[in-house]
Amino acid sequence: MSDNSGNDKDTKRGIIQMSWSLATRVSNHIHAVRYL
Repeated sequence: MSDNSGNDKDTKRGIIQMSWSLATRVSNHIHAVRYL
């Protein structure tokens, strides 16, 4: 782990963006399956 809070903030932001895109993809997939 790094003591650089700026890098830590950027890393957390990247992780949040990744989880949001993954959640959106999963949500879209679930909706697509539901309407088949």
